[in-house]
Amino acid sequence: MQGKVSNFRAPEGEEYTIPVSGSVEDLMNYYNGGLRSSMTYLNARNMDEFVSNCKYVVVSHNSAVESTAFGRKS
Repeated sequence: MQGKVSNFRAPEGEEYTIPVSGSVEDLMNYYNGGLRSSMTYLNARNMDEFVSNCKYVVVSHNSAVESTAFGRKS
């Protein structure tokens, strides 16, 4: 669906739990939306390009907590 406007929009930069209800199609739309967005950022037209264009970074638990608004202390 690259190059076309999708009826479904996936949130970016957010981690959340999707309730297990509804159709499998709805759940797959979340996954597909995130994957399409990621592929756009990486300028990847297929999964081979996606893997070769991405840079994997290991983030520690403390770093993940501290990078959120909830983890910051004033």
